[in-house]
Amino acid sequence: MRTYIHILLFICILAVPCSLPALYSDDFLIGAYSHIRSYSTSAACTDAIATRAREAGFNALTSYTAWETNDTAPSDMFGILDSDSLDVIYEDLIFNPDPDPSLEKYGYAALSSGIDMKFESEYADASEVNSEDSFLDTFFYMSSSAARVGSFGYDEDYSNDNYWSVPDSSSGYAYKDITYRWPHGAHYDRVGNEFRFLGETTNGVDTPENNKLNVRFVFRVDGLDSYSNSDTLAVFSFVKYDGMTTEFTVHDSLYFYQGSAFTKKYVLTKAIYESLPLSDTSSLTGCKALEFQFPLKGSFAHTLDSQGMLSDNAWHLQMNKSLNPWMYWCGRGSLRLDYIEYFDDVFANYTNIPAKRAKLRNFESVANLRHFYGMDEPKAPNFASFKRLREHLQATFPMDARYIVTANDLDRWHLVKPDTTRYRR
Repeated sequence: MRTYIHILLFICILAVPCSLPALYSDDFLIGAYSHIRSYSTSAACTDAIATRAREAGFNALTSYTAWETNDTAPSDMFGILDSDSLDVIYEDLIFNPDPDPSLEKYGYAALSSGIDMKFESEYADASEVNSEDSFLDTFFYMSSSAARVGSFGYDEDYSNDNYWSVPDSSSGYAYKDITYRWPHGAHYDRVGNEFRFLGETTNGVDTPENNKLNVRFVFRVDGLDSYSNSDTLAVFSFVKYDGMTTEFTVHDSLYFYQGSAFTKKYVLTKAIYESLPLSDTSSLTGCKALEFQFPLKGSFAHTLDSQGMLSDNAWHLQMNKSLNPWMYWCGRGSLRLDYIEYFDDVFANYTNIPAKRAKLRNFESVANLRHFYGMDEPKAPNFASFKRLREHLQATFPMDARYIVTANDLDRWHLVKPDTTRYRR
């Protein structure tokens, strides 16, 4: 019993202002984390936890679901909490892409785990690119100018109104390691463990084995008339480092895929460049898109897991090394690199697709279901997923009737920003 009454009442209190009536938390939500699981916590134990929470003055509890895709168990759990006059903040980890539409269903916590992170190429130090963005948490990253050739240029048709420019006949790295823009002591933290992927949460569904991390380079090249189709324009590779700060310099190349072929080095020729598909913004910029893939796990010859890049993290797989996209420019033609985007299949094929969001479990008739709890302690790569789900909730329920909420860990508070504020992403 003590294991469950543990309940995480140690002042991890959720305080969310409520705009529309709930059953029990209308005036002000005072919630607590609990270990109530619809798939394993008995009805008697759920009731005991709920009774103690209500006696302590709480009007809402978190609870969660995994493994079992039926709606009966969570509905019964909601009913027990209702009998103890408690609203529910519900963490639903179900991810069930069943081909039968009547069985296909997803939880908000599962789809909020989707990855989509755009690295704007123009950030190369802590200086401003756009007005007053030298300390904005949104642009926390850089690829240091010390390791690159070129400079950034302004054009409002490009993402974030800028691009990274390398002129014709200038060779060197157009993009290299990704670090934070602000120092951690004498060094800089590398970007990597911010990426957490949905793990196995649903019976019969091997989510990691069917998921990939995709890396998309969006760029354009001009001035190629004097070069032959076989001339090399750029060489792409990906490396990991032994440590997560720039103090560690020993690196190792990673295998990655381009289509069905795997390699440690991809050579882009003029002919290949001209055959690339246009990017989503091509009508404005003329940029093309080149994509590479990293399977997470499974029967591939090389995966992120087999290359020592992943570790278990609760319901997720966390990247435990930095994954750095190296783009070496060979000096043929002038380059405009717009951005590099990391996204996984969960985001691209589910969270970002309206028809899939329509399969989210909303439990509309459950009056005491106050909010949905998203992925716990998300980082910047998950924020696009949270935005899509917030918009979905706003379209599904009356304004502000239900939110997607979470808790965050300010694990980079030590970074020194130019305005002395703390990093809070």
